[in-house]
Amino acid sequence: MQIDELLRKADTYFAGRIDAEEWRNQPPPIRVIALRTAASDIAVELGLPEIDGNDKLQFEAVCEQAIHLTRRRPRPRRMLVSEEISGLGRRTWENLPPEELPEFSRRARRLLEAVLSARTGRIGRG
Repeated sequence: MQIDELLRKADTYFAGRIDAEEWRNQPPPIRVIALRTAASDIAVELGLPEIDGNDKLQFEAVCEQAIHLTRRRPRPRRMLVSEEISGLGRRTWENLPPEELPEFSRRARRLLEAVLSARTGRIGRG
């Protein structure tokens, strides 16, 4: 799915949701970047080369992940681990490890689980 089409569909998706104003207030370049990143994250999580924009659950998972990404604050690269006030003062910093896996919103995670369970089917006791 082309990014222009994905953006139009996402704008329509959010128009009827509680997050509508928050999504609308994001500058268009941020919305595009969030959608691209979310689509990539979701595709990787599903083991697909790309999402199927016609699959409702995949599309909704991308939208929910995109709004989640716009809410996230960048992680600091270093963290203050100690500070000494007496004398000349001293600070000790520690580099944080890079994030290994993307963090998913709760809604996106539930939608992903629905996509995966629909693929494999559920086996249960009768």
